[in-house]
Amino acid sequence: MTPIYLDHNATTRPLPEVVEAVVTAMQDDYGNPSSLHWAGQDAVRTVDTGRSQVSKLLNCRADEITFTSGATEANTMVLRGIVEHHVRAGAKLGDLHIVTSAIEHSSVLRTLEDLQQQGLRVTYVAAGWDGRVNARQIEAAIEKSTILVTVMLANNDTGVIQPLEDIARFAHLKKVPVHSDITQAVGKIWVHPKTLELDFASLSAHKFQGPRGVGALWMRNGVKLLPLLRGGKQELNMRAGTENVPAIAGMGVASEIMAMRLDNYTQHCEHLRLQLQNGLLAL
Repeated sequence: MTPIYLDHNATTRPLPEVVEAVVTAMQDDYGNPSSLHWAGQDAVRTVDTGRSQVSKLLNCRADEITFTSGATEANTMVLRGIVEHHVRAGAKLGDLHIVTSAIEHSSVLRTLEDLQQQGLRVTYVAAGWDGRVNARQIEAAIEKSTILVTVMLANNDTGVIQPLEDIARFAHLKKVPVHSDITQAVGKIWVHPKTLELDFASLSAHKFQGPRGVGALWMRNGVKLLPLLRGGKQELNMRAGTENVPAIAGMGVASEIMAMRLDNYTQHCEHLRLQLQNGLLAL
């Protein structure tokens, strides 16, 4: 019997075009993107192409994209980076506050727990009976000392989409930046961080038929964040370390294909959902 794979919220199978892009980059673009010679510059062009392709999927500027090892790293970059930015500016950790939901991905919850043990104050807002977080409850939890609101877009267990536009609007009225883990939504619905009025957004390529082990952090121009990894000036001075050129090439191709297919894909999924729903109700 041929097995049927149904665990697509965990990861997706890379597209053939993605595999080809990864292999080609490994064979041909083997230079270090930080090198000035021809091999390094070939690798730079591959990285730049990938950045442009991801930016088109998110409808943002290419220089707002920082490549990471995935959404877990991107989430950690935001949480630790914004805390360190305020501490470096003279604030005490115990005087800083972050608002989040109780249903976030473990990479957010565990990182916040670690920061709490060091003194950071965190408010966790519970979801309602429908799996949605109430935007007004997020607003009510914001204090003068709040430095960030972080709420995921689509929940990785339930798929419920959170009211991010309302949450961002309320937070910005109080001058508080907003981060969202958009990983489970990208490639399934159109996600434009600027339209959602976000300041930071995290995503992983393997959720939309790209390679595992690569993702990105979108940052609105002008927001303040200290790098998590320090060393070289890679990734627009936001992430030190030689870029994973083959994985970035694969993520770029996956982004480009998703941007072309997404409208038809969402219609197809809606048709399948209604077919399943009607079939269950007819039993």
